Amino acid sequence: MECKEGLENCLRDAGCPEKTIAACMAESGSAAKLRILEEYRKKLLQTLHADEKRLRCLDYLLYCLRIEGEKDATRRV
Repeated sequence: MECKEGLENCLRDAGCPEKTIAACMAESGSAAKLRILEEYRKKLLQTLHADEKRLRCLDYLLYCLRIEGEKDATRRV
């Protein structure tokens, strides 16, 4: 990117923490910036996978509770 302000704004829009933004802005070469951003992307992906696992667990719990609720409703009839 030609404009430093443009790069900094893009990094902020991407949700990069200030530490990552500062590290990118301090680098002059594209290769170093790529390395920093690929590492940040890797961390985001790990967080996403962890969140997906928690969602699957929560979905299973909700499923079990719904089934249990349906059984309870059937027993009352």
